[in-house]
Amino acid sequence: MIGFYFHFRGVGIRVGGWALRNFLIGPPVTLPLMFSALSVLGLIAIYWKVW
Repeated sequence: MIGFYFHFRGVGIRVGGWALRNFLIGPPVTLPLMFSALSVLGLIAIYWKVW
């Protein structure tokens, strides 16, 4: 969640603020959430195989 906050904040800090252009070329806002989801799926796969 802290990564999502920092990426979202990074978009707002760029020149132009919350413009669509900054969401396209700025830090990827959804990347920390996708990375966390992939990690959780990996843990589920590991524990699923053990049980």
